[in-house]
Formats: sequence, structure tokens, C-alpha cells
Amino acid sequence: MSISNIFAIAACDPNGVLGKAGRLPWHYPEDLQHFSNTTRGHILVIGFRTFLTLPKSYFKQRQGIVFSRQHPIIEENNVISVNSLEAFLKLKCLSEDKDIYVIGGAQIYTLFLEAKLIRKVILTMLKRSYEGDVFFPLSLIHSWPRQKIQENDDFTIYHYIYPMKLP
Repeated sequence: MSISNIFAIAACDPNGVLGKAGRLPWHYPEDLQHFSNTTRGHILVIGFRTFLTLPKSYFKQRQGIVFSRQHPIIEENNVISVNSLEAFLKLKCLSEDKDIYVIGGAQIYTLFLEAKLIRKVILTMLKRSYEGDVFFPLSLIHSWPRQKIQENDDFTIYHYIYPMKLP
């Protein structure tokens, strides 16, 4: 399997805050629309706790792969679960012509970034700071080249591109 189609998509504040108490501490409809448009029709990779925060209808237009070490295997409504990176890499659905978007939480972003599986990060960087208890691992992409894609008064969307050549 080529791993050139695994991306991450996230929104965080300047300190890396992703969430607080299982929720987003902000509401930016334009960014939510960007997320929805970008991921529609593709595969979402998600941690179990983050999965619980999304409406189940979200997976009508996307396939979900949920990482969970402690919860039973999920195989329903276009969602399956795995308990390790090794199990994920063996999935047959990864050979399809769909992009794969890692969408959180923090442990899943870190797992995929440290394994050097993510080739591009689509990051909405909010201009305002928020209180939070979950953080995007900004230190893992700080040296990656980035390109500004969109900017408004509330946030800037960047594409961070993995700096090494693909295998």
C-alpha cells in the first residue's frame, strides 16, 4: 500500500489547544464547513473519545476507522475499529482510491506523526487563545514547510508538507 494519501486535518489555537472537556472550545462555522468539505467521501481515522463526540450521521458520507484499545470492535454504519497501528495498516479499505484523514484526538495525531505516516497536515490555526486540556503536537510539525491556503479575521489555514521524499 502506498502511504502517500494519509493526511491530518485539525484546528487549534496558537498554543495547540484542540479541545476542552471533550468539546471544541470555539465555534467557527466557516472552519467546520472547510473540514466537512475536505473530508466528505473519504476515510476518517479517529480515536474512540473523539468518535463519541461526532454525530453518527457524519459517517453516512465518510468511512470511519476508530482506534480503541479498551472498547469492543465496532463494525456498523460505515465504521470499523482497530486496536493498533499494525491492525490499521492491514485494513483492506486502505487500498481504495480514497484519501485518509487523521482527525484526532491528540494521541492519534501523535501516533501517526511519530510513525511518519502523515504526508500533509491541513491545520486551521486560530488567532485567539483558548483554555483547553487536549493539545495538537505542534512540535512534531514545527520544522515542516508550510503554505498559507486561506486567511480571515479569526484563523489561517495552512498546509504543512512532510519534508522528506516519499518511499
